[in-house]
Order: sequence, then structure tokens, then C-alpha cells
Amino acid sequence: MDRCAVFVDAGYVFAGGVRLLNQPGRAQIRCHCDRLAYDLRVRAEMQSGMPMLRVYWYDAAVNAVADAEQEVVAHLPRVKLRLGRLVNGRQKGVDALIIRDLMTLARERAMAIAFLVTGDEDLREGVVAIQDMGVQLVLVGFPNQPGHGQAETLINEADEHLIFEANWWQNYFEVR
Repeated sequence: MDRCAVFVDAGYVFAGGVRLLNQPGRAQIRCHCDRLAYDLRVRAEMQSGMPMLRVYWYDAAVNAVADAEQEVVAHLPRVKLRLGRLVNGRQKGVDALIIRDLMTLARERAMAIAFLVTGDEDLREGVVAIQDMGVQLVLVGFPNQPGHGQAETLINEADEHLIFEANWWQNYFEVR
């Protein structure tokens, strides 16, 4: 199928927003996830020349129950919220959810190109596996961060590495 899909690691996105706004943590910033998800979809469609299947948005929550901001994401058109667990302030299971969806969509030939917004090296083997199934992987990141906040091994596995300019990202974040 000649479609693309976007996979967003919200932990990576919020960490990038924290650095852009020079804030101490996620609680101090707000992300306009609705606009960001829409504009990621538009950029992916333009970059690939393919229609979008959907945007997959991965985050963590206590007991995997969405909070108010995550509920907004869950109700966005053509966006699928996937929640891992938040345990002692740390995400658990988010990488596994991303890999599961990447593998399922690749195996079912539901996408030809995956746009992955993350920096986590733990996803590298999943990237290799979907590429073995014929899916191209475009890694998307933030500028002006050491290593772009992305593992060098993950960058090396990607078919393409896109760094969106700071001005583009800054449109989606504000200090609370």
C-alpha cells in the first residue's frame, strides 16, 4: 500500500520542547498536540508524496489511563493514542508499543514509509525489522541538541534523517 504513517514518541517531543523553551521539565510547558499532529501529517504527506494512514501518538500515564491533555489527542481525527504506563515518573512499555505498531503495519503492508519522531536507541531493532519488510524509515528530530537528542545508532539505521527547524517546533510549545 502506498501510504505513510507517523509515529510520535511524546516523551521525546516534550523533552525537545523543554529544551527549546529552556524549562526544567515537562510540567512547565504546554504542547499544542492537536496542531503538531496535524502539521506532522501534512509534512509527511508532502515529503513522501503519499496519503497518510494515521498519526500514532505514544505517551505514558498512570495505570495507562489518559489524562485531560491525552484525551484531547485521543479524540483527534486520524490520530491513534497509545499509552504505556507511568511508573515512578518513568515511561514503561512505550517503546514496545511503537515497535508493535511499526511491525504490524509493515507486515500487513499498510504503509510504505514510516516517519518516526523519537531519539530512543531501543527502537533501532524495530527499525531494522520493518526495513527488512520493505518499509522506508524517516527519522524526524529537533535541531541544536547534541546528537539532536537522537541516538547515533538510530540515525545510522534510518533511510533518511530530517531535522525540522527550531522555528517550526516552537510553534507548538508554550510555557505554562
